[in-house]
Amino acid sequence: MEKDYYTRRQEIGADDDIFPLKNGNTTSSANIVNSAESTELQEMEQMAMDRDTEIQNLVKGVNDLAVIFKELSVLVIDQGNILDRIDYNIEQAVHHTKKAKGHLIKTEEYQKSRIRRCIFCLLASILIMVILLIIKHI
Repeated sequence: MEKDYYTRRQEIGADDDIFPLKNGNTTSSANIVNSAESTELQEMEQMAMDRDTEIQNLVKGVNDLAVIFKELSVLVIDQGNILDRIDYNIEQAVHHTKKAKGHLIKTEEYQKSRIRRCIFCLLASILIMVILLIIKHI
């Protein structure tokens, strides 16, 4: 589009006559581009400015998108860390539960042996008492 604009300007001979008073030249009405071509040039300039504005908006949108993706990556990393901590805590809970099960088994065995000892002591005491009663009656 810009190439067409510059080509069109060269065709109409308006290379340096855009700002005629800037170089100190006074131009006659013969050198000024007719109104139809001038309108077309203005439309092309407006389209170029609109395109430039749209490109700037697009760049801004892409930059905003890049910021969002950076923030998203930080959130993903944080979530990964949280999941790792949860996984570690679950593994520790499983380990401690197995250890507690082992302690409960040992405690149960100890209590069973203690009850057996108490029963054995009571039976021995009863036997001794029976023997003493027999000896006393004889």
